[in-house]
Amino acid sequence: MKNDVEGLGATREVSRYIIDYPAFHDLRERMERMLRSPDPCGLLIVGDTRVGKTTLAKSVLEAHPRTIVDGTPSVPVLYIEIPTIPTEKSIARALMLQLDVTTSLTLSEQELIARFAKIAEYCRIQLVIIDEFHHFTESSHYPKLLRYANSVKSLMNRASVSVVLMGLPSSRAILDKNQQLRGRFSSVQHIGAFALDDCVQFNDFLDVLRALAEKLPFENAIELAGELYGPRMWYATHGALGYVKKLLIEAIEMSETNKHKLTMALMEKAFTVAIWHDGVGKLNPFNRSFSHHLLDEVGQPFCPDMTF
Repeated sequence: MKNDVEGLGATREVSRYIIDYPAFHDLRERMERMLRSPDPCGLLIVGDTRVGKTTLAKSVLEAHPRTIVDGTPSVPVLYIEIPTIPTEKSIARALMLQLDVTTSLTLSEQELIARFAKIAEYCRIQLVIIDEFHHFTESSHYPKLLRYANSVKSLMNRASVSVVLMGLPSSRAILDKNQQLRGRFSSVQHIGAFALDDCVQFNDFLDVLRALAEKLPFENAIELAGELYGPRMWYATHGALGYVKKLLIEAIEMSETNKHKLTMALMEKAFTVAIWHDGVGKLNPFNRSFSHHLLDEVGQPFCPDMTF
């Protein structure tokens, strides 16, 4: 029972742990400066799936929780995720839902933004983070994209809040539809997976593994960043932090309660379950026959058009 409890605690630790590696730290500091800026400004952060965009957003959100100041609510940071199939009123309505404010379905987008502007001032909102923004750009044609762009511009103008947009690289399309919005979001930052062929980035990746190793219940967890496991962890995750956590959580859950030790066999099984069910034999980074090649061909987990 004790080992089961320890394993559960470890999975939570790994899942919630925020690794402040250099690129992550720089973006977080940029968002902190936006919080302190007296003038509303915009930032677009793009990156592929599972590279840490949402983790970045939530780390800023957790650092600035909602409080009560002089009897009124203070909400420094407001965070929303755009649904897979968005509507034109999704932004303003979703923001108010996060504040537990209900609105009439008959209100227009501009009416919703005007109402949100008053609430933003009352609640001292300084920064709005809109995650999964690519859902707008991937499901819309020019007329709707133009309206979405205008909606973001109006939000910044009328509510006087800084805005961070986050999403896949396709999110850039929103800036092509409105010159004024493009001026507000002149800075586009990329957050990506760690590169294997970049010595600095790969060392940062190993540092991440060392930090996570401290949260693992395995007696030899420090080996995770060693010569045997380190490179294989990169091939198994393509250097994406989200996949690293997913793989390690699966390994913890699969480990036998009386054998808390990191092994190649355990990681091989975890990879097949957590990352790629067809990753067996020489196609599994933790198999002794693996030849250290990228798993980015058609039908493989990190193929550019098939990443899941």
